[in-house]
Amino acid sequence: MEKSNIILYALSACSKCKAMVEYLNEAGIDHRLILCEDSSYKCDEVEKTTNCYMYPMIDVVKKKYVDRGGFGVYIDDHTILYLASNYEEDSKKIKLSQNYTGIPVLTLTEMLEKLKKEIKK
Repeated sequence: MEKSNIILYALSACSKCKAMVEYLNEAGIDHRLILCEDSSYKCDEVEKTTNCYMYPMIDVVKKKYVDRGGFGVYIDDHTILYLASNYEEDSKKIKLSQNYTGIPVLTLTEMLEKLKKEIKK
């Protein structure tokens, strides 16, 4: 199984974001922290992709093998966990674009649980 690259998008003053950093550290989940104040273009991109403007968001990046007319290439396949805006969209995987899938969640605990499942895949 290939190792996942975990990216946590966060705001430095956000209490939920700080809590998620603590959860990830306590769970021993290696991740890269991107603060939106320092990398606004990256956060703008993930907001546009998910149509969500609440933080934290977690991007699980895995390499996916794709056959391109007789030869294969590996591309980045993204699963973004983000806070749902309503109960109806909770935990239903959503195809956001060709290489992006979204999983809206209602709580940070649920986000961490879904993250652990995605890492095991």
